[in-house]
Amino acid sequence: MLRAGLKCVLLLIFLFVSLATVPGKRFVFADSHLNGDWIVSGTESYYGEVFVLNGNLIVEDGGNLTFRKVTLKMNCSYNGQYNITVKHGGEFYVLEGSVITSSNSDKRIGEFIVAGTFRMNNSELHECGWTDAEGAWGLVIVSDDAIVENSLISNNFRVNIGSDGVIFRNNNITENDHHGMFVWDSSPIICDNHISLNRVSGIEGGDCSPTVRNNTITSNGAGIVFSYEANPIIQDNIITLNNGEGIIGADNCSLIIQGNNVTSNGGYGGIVIKLNCTGIIQGNMIMNNSMDGIHSGDYSNLLIQGNIITSNGEDGVRCNENVQAEIHWNDIYGNRVRDVSTHNHFEYDPSVSVNATYNYWGDGPDSEKISQNVLYNPWLTESIFSAEITNPLSGETVSASVTVSTEVHAQNVFHKIEFYMDNKLEYTAHDMPYEWNLDTTQCTETEHKIAAKAYDLFGLKISTSITVFIDNTAPTVSIREPEPENIYCGIVRASVNATDIMEIGNVHVKVDNTEWLVMTYDPADLLWKYDFNTTLLSDGEHTLMTLALDKARNPATTSTVFLTDNTPPILTIQTPQSGITVGLTLIVDVQASDSTGTSRIEFYLQDVLVYTVTDTPYQWS
Repeated sequence: MLRAGLKCVLLLIFLFVSLATVPGKRFVFADSHLNGDWIVSGTESYYGEVFVLNGNLIVEDGGNLTFRKVTLKMNCSYNGQYNITVKHGGEFYVLEGSVITSSNSDKRIGEFIVAGTFRMNNSELHECGWTDAEGAWGLVIVSDDAIVENSLISNNFRVNIGSDGVIFRNNNITENDHHGMFVWDSSPIICDNHISLNRVSGIEGGDCSPTVRNNTITSNGAGIVFSYEANPIIQDNIITLNNGEGIIGADNCSLIIQGNNVTSNGGYGGIVIKLNCTGIIQGNMIMNNSMDGIHSGDYSNLLIQGNIITSNGEDGVRCNENVQAEIHWNDIYGNRVRDVSTHNHFEYDPSVSVNATYNYWGDGPDSEKISQNVLYNPWLTESIFSAEITNPLSGETVSASVTVSTEVHAQNVFHKIEFYMDNKLEYTAHDMPYEWNLDTTQCTETEHKIAAKAYDLFGLKISTSITVFIDNTAPTVSIREPEPENIYCGIVRASVNATDIMEIGNVHVKVDNTEWLVMTYDPADLLWKYDFNTTLLSDGEHTLMTLALDKARNPATTSTVFLTDNTPPILTIQTPQSGITVGLTLIVDVQASDSTGTSRIEFYLQDVLVYTVTDTPYQWS
């Protein structure tokens, strides 16, 4: 027994030593408190561990560190005590649900500086960088080989990008102390992120050329702010509900602002361009901002085309202080003060030059809402862009194959239309007819939302939607009356029970090969009914057929046979003969015939029923 136990212990020791010495792997079987700097110069990979580090993390040139489901807690006792550095030539992979944070939420990590290869996917970064006079910036990427995607970045100072080749994609960047992201001297791609609740702004930068595309930027101090000769492309974003402006460009910037939804922002409004900037603002939906839809000033030159600018708190477009603006092919209407203004301190600014011809002004241009030095004639008499789903109708119940048809009108050249089913893109049409064949048999039988999103050449997007019900199941139908065993005459009421998983549209009835007749629903007994006159039919057997159609026109039929007899039987009294005198005993004998048979013979004396016979001979004595 002692020898067997010793072998078991030796085997466990061997296994532990073997695992602990696997090249490139460090296995930790409990939370590890690591004292001193963690310096990675070779290849190290960890899975499912929790590290508490009392020191800096440094990935050296040639070092390769991989976290999978790892939590790293930097055990700072004061702000900025420890940092993370990935040197040029080093590689750091933060993957599969890993978390990097401070072990104490009010004692922040210093800076997380990335100069080497960096991948962060489906992971989290918190409590990095802080805001006082000696603060650190947080995550600082100065590498051309860095991709951060599908990750949560919150409660840091900010993300900083200072190098080309950086991609930030599909992240949640929220509740950071300063900007969500700050960009300088670089051209990163920032796309598909949700950027919210950052104190100063969602994205800010200077002297840079980023592509900011398809992000949702909401509830920040301001939405997007670029200055100092920045050249951003801001495209297809939702920029809404920010406390400050939606987009700001200032100080010699050149901006392309296209296809964005800029709504319900504060400050001076939706888009503010000033201080010697140039910009193309096209294809945007700019509405419901607290002040102006577009506010420009200080020697800026703008091309504003193909936008819908409406319902803003003050002016649709405001230009002052030597602005030169070309404003064409827009919908501009319904703004509270003016649709296009050159006023500055309640007087129009003669230094401004605005050509605002070929715009749609709603019910027509109102001289009270367009400043006097704005050229606006000629104008458009129809909106620049409209789309409508013409088939099926909203609320309709459909089945089988359905053609979803649209009607599109575009002043600025139609580009494409996308069809969505329950928010999932199903089909894109580029050419007429703008239709999609929907196979409802592949869908659940319930309520669905069909949406069409149309794009024009300027990038403007408008959406329309309907709700339909899908029903590919036929109704159930049964005939309550007439019944096959009965014989009918005169007026007969046909009664039918019809049910469906959605709703019955109507029920039809016919006898033999006559035309279909529409039955009436009786809510008292939940039956469909129709009264028909059997005297119009020949005596004998007939077929009654019913057709039930649900709201999707799915059919169900059933039938029954029934007998009619509207001809009275032939009846003769054989004995006694009329007019004779009879004695005490008499046998009354009658003869009867009918096409459907005789059910009974009744004998009356002085109009009083005295006897009934159901079988031959038909006699009464």
